[in-house]
Amino acid sequence: MYGPPPDQPPVDPLPGETVTEVTEVRRSPEGLPGPRPPWRPDSIWFWLALLGVVAVLLVLIAILAARDDKQAAGATVPLVEGLRQARAVAVLERAGYDADASRTPRAERRGIVVDQDPDPGAALAPGGTVAIVVSSGPEVVTTVETVTEPAETITVPDVVGDDHVAAGATVDGLDLIADSYPVESDETRGTVISQSPAPGTEVAPGTHVRLDVAIGPGERPTAVVPDVVGRNEVEARATVREAGFTVQTIDAIATTPDQRGDVIHQRPAAGTEAPVLIQIRLFVRR
Repeated sequence: MYGPPPDQPPVDPLPGETVTEVTEVRRSPEGLPGPRPPWRPDSIWFWLALLGVVAVLLVLIAILAARDDKQAAGATVPLVEGLRQARAVAVLERAGYDADASRTPRAERRGIVVDQDPDPGAALAPGGTVAIVVSSGPEVVTTVETVTEPAETITVPDVVGDDHVAAGATVDGLDLIADSYPVESDETRGTVISQSPAPGTEVAPGTHVRLDVAIGPGERPTAVVPDVVGRNEVEARATVREAGFTVQTIDAIATTPDQRGDVIHQRPAAGTEAPVLIQIRLFVRR
């Protein structure tokens, strides 16, 4: 301590001496300041410790980065050829890769991996994509063989000079359609005097053949038109001819297959009295 004891009066200085006043600060024992802790921010030990922690962190980061680089550099693509697609994808994903699958016809069974890119063992960083080609099975080749058969034809018979009833039956019997027309002629009434197409012509089944029938000389008698609606066309034509009339068949459109070949309408109507050899028109569904 400096200065005189508190209970003593101040001492006068000797000649030639200088006295400097000193103020004494007195503290209770429990209030005495202790030593400064080394971790305080204004302590050098704090900064040394902080630099040490940062250095350790940098070393750890460098070690981890080096390990990742080493692992990435050593990563290789696994072999998945020959595996089923689902199994191959699982193997690649477990190795850290994505799978990009496409399909192509191959001899291998459907769903088997037949190719991959990159090849097995190739270096590829994790997260890369491996393309795999999956078999869609053997390619099916359909061969269509076209067989061209000659079209069926029918030779038109020669019925000129025959009675129209017999001539019509001959033509209808060959899967042709006999259409008879009354024409002015002095030939015997009911005789076929011409036909078209000409005899010997090759035609398709169902072709209409025109028969010109002589009206003959003198006055014609009359007859009653028969009812043939709903009957088969071949039978209906024969009935009309046998009743003494000529007959023409007119094709109509059938709405169902079972309607084909049946007479749906006739003109003149059934029961009409008309001169013989007048033409009766029959409407038949096709």
